[in-house]
Amino acid sequence: MENELTVREVVEGTIAKVQENMQMLVVFVLTLTVLGTALQGGFFFLGDGDIAGFEIPSFVLTAFGISAGIAGIALLIVAIVASYLLWELLLRRAGYYPPDSERRFFRYVAQAILIGIGTGLGFMLLVIPGLIFGARWAAAPAFLIANKRGTIESMGDSWDMVSGNTTPVVLAYLTGVAIIVVLGLVLNITGFGLVSIFFENLVSNIGTVLTIAMGVFLYDRLHGRSETLSQVFD
Repeated sequence: MENELTVREVVEGTIAKVQENMQMLVVFVLTLTVLGTALQGGFFFLGDGDIAGFEIPSFVLTAFGISAGIAGIALLIVAIVASYLLWELLLRRAGYYPPDSERRFFRYVAQAILIGIGTGLGFMLLVIPGLIFGARWAAAPAFLIANKRGTIESMGDSWDMVSGNTTPVVLAYLTGVAIIVVLGLVLNITGFGLVSIFFENLVSNIGTVLTIAMGVFLYDRLHGRSETLSQVFD
């Protein structure tokens, strides 16, 4: 059937989305990786209060802790905004996002929290429910951004859209996770200290990119094409 997917199709479709938007994805990954490494690197060197045998005054550590907290919040905001803009970019290049559309950052954040809680609880229930929830909500941000749907409504749209293709999406997701885990292990073995922190951030941000690319592919393949066909026959 037209809307039946295979694991191979999901994997190849995700890779295709990455290749189509490679330049911006590289900018996203490197920017967040460098910022995250800079922040965590400060904790790494100052966390024990001692550098090269010199004890750091407590007031310096206190000031650093406050500054690091503020920087951490700022980095989180940057990461959220950047991931939203990445969804927007990929959807726009796929032809689903008008240039003058209103941005919906707060709804996006609310949705990310709900999906995080839902999948987190699912993983606590023998893992499999978490994988299913993650697969069924994979394209929820696309509905929220491109279709101007509400936070909950877009999660429902994604849930219904992926219905019937949950297994191949889950297996494709696990394939990506396996690649990320292996990559992370290899990079961490070859790195230490600040280098290891850099690699950890790099792998995490690559995972984010793959997740967004898969979500856009699913939206394009299962919703976009069906919508186009319905318009043709109307």
